[in-house]
Amino acid sequence: MRRYACLLSVLLLAAGCASPVDRGLDVPASKPFMFPLSPQADLLQQLEQALRKQDVDWLYARVEPIYRQLLGTRDQFADTIATYGAGLDSLKLQTLLPLNGTIAYGWTYANGSKGLQLRVTARGELDNLSFHDMRAHPDSDRLLTKLTYDPPFEGEWTALSAGPSILMNELYEDDFRRYGIDWIIANNGYTFKPGSDRLNNESYYAYGQKILAPQDGVVIEAADGTADNEMAGVYDESMDMPFGNYVILDHRNGEFSFLAHMKNGSLRVQPGDSVRKGDWLGNCGNSGVILQPMLHMEVFDANHVSVPIRWAGGAKIVRGSRLQGASAADAG
Repeated sequence: MRRYACLLSVLLLAAGCASPVDRGLDVPASKPFMFPLSPQADLLQQLEQALRKQDVDWLYARVEPIYRQLLGTRDQFADTIATYGAGLDSLKLQTLLPLNGTIAYGWTYANGSKGLQLRVTARGELDNLSFHDMRAHPDSDRLLTKLTYDPPFEGEWTALSAGPSILMNELYEDDFRRYGIDWIIANNGYTFKPGSDRLNNESYYAYGQKILAPQDGVVIEAADGTADNEMAGVYDESMDMPFGNYVILDHRNGEFSFLAHMKNGSLRVQPGDSVRKGDWLGNCGNSGVILQPMLHMEVFDANHVSVPIRWAGGAKIVRGSRLQGASAADAG
């Protein structure tokens, strides 16, 4: 069965809550993700006011029409806000990501114990509403890998999903994959080329780009042969390889790096190969359970638990951070 990007679900997450966290927008990043926000600045102010007051009529009238069918009637939407909205008067903006004509927002409320995500489309309509119990993992958040890792790519890439919060990182509640990062290339706020067919993989800046070894190591797994998704925005939910084509490197110190969603047929290494930092492993693709070409990278320990990455230069990566990789000349 295929999953389409327009079929968006309301995620009402009621997991147990650990100690509340209220991180604000001051989490250090390598570079801030800066795009003009003025066209929606007034709307953001109105949106926050409506959320704080739980103004159901104002909010429901602005829900994207297809998404409204999933939310249900106005009364059903009101029940959802009433159930999960206690404390919305203390709404505090935590993260925003302008991308492909939309802006995704994340707020905490109820003294930082609850979270809310919402996306505003280019037409000023609302979709992708989700509520969360905020859970902190301070013991693992403060860790870093023993080795220092270089960016696994050339040029500048942007973190689509990363950081110590479910509002920044969709994997944060996964005990094993918590510190994985999804990387994309964005140019002026778009991941695809102006005037191109956004369903075509070749339209995306990341597609086909070189993926490099982030540290010296030995290839212990290299999976190729999974076809790229035929078009962006669509994937096959029944596929056996959710991470698509990938490489795992053993860095011989108890750390392993995992690089996934690579282009079918592009892998240049096989198990047993020794690689040096910066070696060309393969190319970025659109294989696996993703909606556009991207690279997933994480470093995990001998227990298969991911660890926050110590990046060369000391970069701290959260959602929207930009990281500069090697130049093509340096990478060779």
